[in-house]
Amino acid sequence: MELYSLFIFILLNYIFCDSDSITIAIAHTSDMHGHIYPWDYATDSEIDAGFARTDTVIQELRNKYPNFLLIDTGDLYQDNLADIFLNNDTHPMIQALNLLKYDVWVLGNHEFNYGLDILERNIKNFNGTVICSNIKYEDSGKIMFPHTIFLISMVCV
Repeated sequence: MELYSLFIFILLNYIFCDSDSITIAIAHTSDMHGHIYPWDYATDSEIDAGFARTDTVIQELRNKYPNFLLIDTGDLYQDNLADIFLNNDTHPMIQALNLLKYDVWVLGNHEFNYGLDILERNIKNFNGTVICSNIKYEDSGKIMFPHTIFLISMVCV
């Protein structure tokens, strides 16, 4: 199946790509650990992290590069008192991903800390694509969320 997917990817690139060049910007965040604001509640101090800070950079990149893909690579809602929001319909960190229009959320190890019910609810409430290709379902052997291909300005990414 993986070889078949690779073949389709190469075929689509061959069919849709022409000789003109195109710039596609890909940006990612990782290990946000409950930081919407640049504040660490455990140490009661300002930090150089958080979606409030990345928002400015993300908007600048979106304005500069119309062909833009935004990815978070996990460990969103563990730490910095983020666990107090686990029973919300949508965790504030997922709301932040949606507000900033993230295209992809790659699940990190800490997304599994609070059980599958909470994880599945947050996956359902995320507006983008979820990827988690290193987890297989025990009963079927199926990969959880294997991969995705984006077609951006007729280029497969």
